[in-house]
Amino acid sequence: MKMQTVPLNKIYPHKTYQDVQCVLADTSYQLIDPGILTTTAIEILLATTPIIVVRKRDNYYYISGRRTYVFNSIFSDAEKEVPVIVLKGLSIRHINAYIYTDIFVQRIVTGIPTKAAIGCLYRSTAPQAIHDLICPVSQKHLAHALGCSKNTIFPPPKRTK
Repeated sequence: MKMQTVPLNKIYPHKTYQDVQCVLADTSYQLIDPGILTTTAIEILLATTPIIVVRKRDNYYYISGRRTYVFNSIFSDAEKEVPVIVLKGLSIRHINAYIYTDIFVQRIVTGIPTKAAIGCLYRSTAPQAIHDLICPVSQKHLAHALGCSKNTIFPPPKRTK
């Protein structure tokens, strides 16, 4: 395993990803409004969910970190160098295991199970701390980006009698 930087225009989907590309293109993911994230959030995303590639000649083929790759392709120049982890000597079985872990297992492990849990997490994690990561938006816009209603994230004050 080796970490290096590679221009985005030298990274392509591995053949197994290409085979499911039409399905993935129609799949809706949580990220509704990519513009809500700051540059800091994008840099941290690259560090915490790296693009994992295999190399063939002068090109690199991602086998994990597809969402990170797609997100960076939208917001960065094609020549931008991004950090990748290069793996060598993998069998097709191991490559496919990386790809299917990227597609399925990460969602199982890291997904927040309910909208109520998202609201509770947001309220308990010092919302001021995330302002370096999320651009200023309305409460309704932020709630929508998190996949919730405004009242789930920002419940109205309780009425007193």
